Amino acid sequence: LDALILPGSTVKAVALVTALEDGVIQASSNHMCRRAVTLDGQRFVCAHPDLKRALSPAEALAYSCNDFFVSLASRLSRGSLNRTRSAAGLAPIASGTPMSAALVGLAGPRISPRALIDVMARLASVGRDQPVPMSASTRAVLKEGLRGAADYGTASALKAGGISALAKTGTILMPSGAALGLVVALTPGDRPTHGIVVAVPGGAGVDAAAIATEVLSQQVSAPEPPSPPA
Repeated sequence: LDALILPGSTVKAVALVTALEDGVIQASSNHMCRRAVTLDGQRFVCAHPDLKRALSPAEALAYSCNDFFVSLASRLSRGSLNRTRSAAGLAPIASGTPMSAALVGLAGPRISPRALIDVMARLASVGRDQPVPMSASTRAVLKEGLRGAADYGTASALKAGGISALAKTGTILMPSGAALGLVVALTPGDRPTHGIVVAVPGGAGVDAAAIATEVLSQQVSAPEPPSPPA
């Protein structure tokens, strides 16, 4: 959990906030996923269900639509993206790093999975750290997307297990070529008080979400410790 890795799709939340704050997209925008696209010499494929309709920005985050986010690469300012990253506690994207891959966390600075809890908390405006500055409307779309990920998207194992959360998954390839699945979740979803991160070597984000659900379910069902004697 303290190894430095690429953050994968967990940082799509940062791209979403930047795009909304800069007016590149609106809450009412929609995007028809192309399922697969090649940008900057790299092929990006979407694994989410084909809904046969356009996705809203919140749905694109919930389903982790690669095509939606790489389509922002030509419209987003690197400077604006880096300001949002800095406020969230992420290092800036260097000038030579392809924006398309950086927006989906497959290029750029590395971070430990454990640190992603604080990044998510700053974005969601919970916890003790200074929140990432954004308008109320942007934060509403962000939270709708993070809640959607936990309810019906890539981290839907959480809702299936009775866990209310704001969540984001990611799947990356390690230098060895093996996959690593990630999930970061803040719970409960309405007013989070706890965070969890799970990293699954050889797995995907959905696998990490399933394990997070199991861990959180055990905590919820654990008996209360006895009160100390008066």
